[in-house]
Amino acid sequence: MFASPYRMGLTATFDREDGLHEELNRLVGGKVFEKRVKELAGKDLSPFRLEKITVELTDEELYNVGV
Repeated sequence: MFASPYRMGLTATFDREDGLHEELNRLVGGKVFEKRVKELAGKDLSPFRLEKITVELTDEELYNVGV
């Protein structure tokens, strides 16, 4: 039983790498609306280009970022 009978959740990043997004259904109910970034580009968002850049980190850098 929750203190509030009704809840609403809003997130821009529903899926999580740690799998905790599965808890959202229990906490606020199922997803009722979703819009992909590509659907927003050029109209609600500026046009964009996705670029993935990889870099090598030292052991110390890896330790400091919690990887």
